[in-house]
Amino acid sequence: MSSDEAQRAVLLALLGRNLSGEQANRLVLFQQAVADRLGLTLTDLLGLAALSGPEPLTAGQLAEATGLTTGSVTVMIDRLELAGYVQREKDGQDRRRVLVRPVRVRIDQDVAPLYAALAAAWVRALEGYSTEELSTLLDAQTRSALLVQEQTAALRLAGAQVGPAVETLRASSASSAMPVQQARLLIANGAHKVRLRGAALAELYAAEFEAPEPQIQFQGSTVQFRYPRFAFLSRGRGTGTLSLSSTASWQIDVRGGAYECSFDLRELRLTALNLFNGAFRLELSLGQPRGLVPVRITSGVADIVIRRPAGVAAQLHIPNGGTHLRLDERYEQWASPELRWQTPGFDSTSDGYVITVEGGASKLEIRA
Repeated sequence: MSSDEAQRAVLLALLGRNLSGEQANRLVLFQQAVADRLGLTLTDLLGLAALSGPEPLTAGQLAEATGLTTGSVTVMIDRLELAGYVQREKDGQDRRRVLVRPVRVRIDQDVAPLYAALAAAWVRALEGYSTEELSTLLDAQTRSALLVQEQTAALRLAGAQVGPAVETLRASSASSAMPVQQARLLIANGAHKVRLRGAALAELYAAEFEAPEPQIQFQGSTVQFRYPRFAFLSRGRGTGTLSLSSTASWQIDVRGGAYECSFDLRELRLTALNLFNGAFRLELSLGQPRGLVPVRITSGVADIVIRRPAGVAAQLHIPNGGTHLRLDERYEQWASPELRWQTPGFDSTSDGYVITVEGGASKLEIRA
């Protein structure tokens, strides 16, 4: 081993130790101190963090975001509501659903100031770094967050109690006298080395996966995809291909992150694409849009390429900024928060893509 290789190995070991040990422990202690000051618990802070996006969440979505059981989430919502930080309200489109909305005035008044001193100290600590070095640090920070999310999902999945794995399925129940015109795909606990594509199928979907095969269920107009327990610990991780019928319009929701995946949606009529809990090394190909189609990715991205048809308008919004960002010919090595780019003619078009990336971005490329 050369001297340079030896130094690199030492640095990687030190960085890994700081990420998984000292820094993680100190952040937990800081979070506990914030919770103590507010009279809350750590899980309450997790709930508030999950509610930091632009839209309210249901109790089920909060459970998925925090890893808590639905019973524990209900108790958490009760505490936060009693403290005045959230409020429950009926969904305007579906009165059966109850949404949890953060009370941002109270959060800004009570919670935000407790983090302000840490943010200011962080700025002082980085004063000696160049712009190039800060860009590298931001890139590393984004990747570290995605790494932690992936490993957290792996731990949760390894202990999850779900139904038995099902062999490769086709939705024969969807081939009825009343064909499905609008469908939803819900990937419930992450996509890992999955190829998702549109195809001309007689059924609503078809799947071909290596063991351990994911559990795939069809109910109403929703196809739910879920890995069985211990899938993360398997060598193959249940890799494979999921094909969706191009005769239906699709809303696609991926919870638990998308890692090292290929989503070829060029043959699909997409109504919305939501990738929750991050995306890493994702190839996404979009088709001809009908209307302004939202594409939302939360919790950060790294090494993402999004392709769309030539001449299709697009808007990119990154609330938290990022590094190495490209939209067609426009490129920024680093960008400040609330970046908002759009292609020429976007304001006057009725068909296009509205792409929102929350939680930071590193090496994101959108091109025709």
